[in-house]
Amino acid sequence: MRRSLVLGSLAASLVLFGLACSSSEEVSEDDPGASEDAVSTRNLMASQFGLKEKEVALTLDDGPGPRSVELAEWLAREKIPTTWFMVGKNAQANPRAVDRIVELSRQNNGLFIIANHSMNHQAKPLPTLGTQTTINEIMQADAVLKDDIAASQAVGFSGEPVSFFRPPYGALVSLGAANIDRVNAAGAAKYIGPVFWDIGGELKNGFAADWACWGKVTVGVCTDGYVAESVAKKRGIILAHDVHSKTVDMLTGTNGANGRSLILELKEKGFKFVSLRSNEQAVQTYGQNEANNAASTAATIAATINAQPGGRTLVDVKTTGGTKWTVAFDALDARTITQADQLVDVTLGAGSHYVTIAVLDASGAVKKQERFSFVVPAGIQPNSIATQGTAACVKLELLRQGQQFNIFHGKTTCGTQGAQQVPGMDECYKYKATLTSRRDPSLVGAHEWSAELDMKYAGVANDTSKVEFVIDSESGDIEGGRRFEWRTGTRQQPDAHFEITENKCNEGVWRGKIRYGNGSSEDFLYRRAQ
Repeated sequence: MRRSLVLGSLAASLVLFGLACSSSEEVSEDDPGASEDAVSTRNLMASQFGLKEKEVALTLDDGPGPRSVELAEWLAREKIPTTWFMVGKNAQANPRAVDRIVELSRQNNGLFIIANHSMNHQAKPLPTLGTQTTINEIMQADAVLKDDIAASQAVGFSGEPVSFFRPPYGALVSLGAANIDRVNAAGAAKYIGPVFWDIGGELKNGFAADWACWGKVTVGVCTDGYVAESVAKKRGIILAHDVHSKTVDMLTGTNGANGRSLILELKEKGFKFVSLRSNEQAVQTYGQNEANNAASTAATIAATINAQPGGRTLVDVKTTGGTKWTVAFDALDARTITQADQLVDVTLGAGSHYVTIAVLDASGAVKKQERFSFVVPAGIQPNSIATQGTAACVKLELLRQGQQFNIFHGKTTCGTQGAQQVPGMDECYKYKATLTSRRDPSLVGAHEWSAELDMKYAGVANDTSKVEFVIDSESGDIEGGRRFEWRTGTRQQPDAHFEITENKCNEGVWRGKIRYGNGSSEDFLYRRAQ
């Protein structure tokens, strides 16, 4: 589902992965899976799937979209194995597209695999929603997709169909000794995952990420980036999003691609497209090794990640149980850090990234290893595909740096001492703050924008609070947000989360609860300045 981004009201700011979003379920405060910033994941990538040099596997996220059938028919003609990581609600909304992809797979010896990408693709990553919500998101999508998952693999493969799962943003909480086992124990099909990617994650250094491309560069430049990354990495799982029309153009060479097809160019360079099921023994071996690694209590690893617009990324690493430590970004050269608790400062390109942290013993043997996923925001250009939302309130200019908004919180009875009435409404609140956009909004995923605002109260000097909100790109709905305190230019842990309960984007009104770290909460109302 396309969300073009929110418009003018407290525009949300995601920075990294932690948007707060409205959810029908409460997150248990004592649930270790509800950690906002330490997103522990063990993801499957090229090496775990046994991909050889010059082998690539195409994966498509977030569909089915408006042009998914067109793309599937093209891929079938070119005999390109593809795994379609579908969002459950989008599959429900477009069952004919799902049926056609399954039909094409059956006609082409299991060419396509339907896979699970969660039910709702929440703006907030699953790890931040808690264990039960994570399981529900996967299980609800499983109920929608399981027959199609099986039908897409009914021919061309021996044995039972395989169910693959990729979480939104590549982020999945560690749910136990092998995180996916908790999902399978809840009654799902035997899922394998989470499935990450090797190619298509970063818009920098000649590489590309399609969702970040469409806010900044042409189809041709984005194609060049995917080709360059494929050549540099020699093999890998390719990430793209079939909900974007320009991505379909890039893959097939249609419309704005001027006849250049990423698929055909990679084939011309000697790359072979293979299925995720081309080497199943490698996946099974990986799963066994990871279960053993997760069960180890010899060391611990935690990381808080602050990814800023422009690419500067601060990773606060905290470990126990080792004598040596390494940190590697996106499987590139690992750097050695000198102490168990250390702040690592790097600059990365816009897109999806991961950092792998390892604890080693004196001999250099790995005692524990964890991978943490995060997003570096991308710039949004006027009149780009990222600004083409349908809601009247999705207007880039309303979120530009310097724009001001008001937020009221602590609902009270009008007429009481200190009560402040909302202009034009019969409602009063204890507190009113002014929010000022501190930078232009950014893309933070295939469908989301983010914005960051300074929060000031009248008569309160030296306030350092910042507010971040995330907004649905098509409807203009705020999906959630967080308030942080900043010290010496660095974001601290969030001290409040905004849970949205009512969106009236076209009226410029958003309501919800502010939930504080001490367990208390109060009503809030955001209203666009009149």
